[in-house]
Amino acid sequence: MAETPNPNITADGKTILVIEDDPSIMTSITHVLRHNRFKTATANDWTEALDALAQSEPDLILLDLIMPNIDGVKLLQFLRESGSVTPVIIVSASIDKAAREVINKLGISAFIAKPFRINVLVREIWRALEPPFYEGQKKVEDGDPVFLDNQHVWQGQ
Repeated sequence: MAETPNPNITADGKTILVIEDDPSIMTSITHVLRHNRFKTATANDWTEALDALAQSEPDLILLDLIMPNIDGVKLLQFLRESGSVTPVIIVSASIDKAAREVINKLGISAFIAKPFRINVLVREIWRALEPPFYEGQKKVEDGDPVFLDNQHVWQGQ
C-alpha cells in the first residue's frame, strides 16, 4: 500500500465516509482504507449518507456520482449549502460536462475515474487530508485506472 506522503500525518483516528452503491467496490475500498489504518463509515445512498453524517463528521468523503434516487452531485451541493467543508474525493465511472462544472464550483479534493489504481486512491486521500483542506481544492481531473471486480482488487502499475 502507499506510504503516507507527510510523516507528520497519521491515519489513526481519521474517518473516511465511503458513499458508493456498488457492494463490490464498497468492500474493496473499505478493505484498502482499513489496511491503511483509517476508520470507515459507509453509505449506499443519499439517506444512508445523511444518517452517517448526522452521527459524526468524517475527515474525508469518497463520493460516487451515479447512485440510486439522488445523485452524488446533488448530495455534494447539499453538503456545501449546509456549510460542510469536509474534503470530498469523487470516485466515479463517468462525469458529464454539466456535472463537472457544478463540481468545480463546489470544490473537491480530487476526481478519480473508475476503474482506478489503489495507489492513486491512497495518494489522493493523503493529499486531501493535508491542510488546508477545503481551501485551494482542485478542479476535476481524470485519475489513473485500479481494476476492481467482484472478488479482487488488482493494483495496476
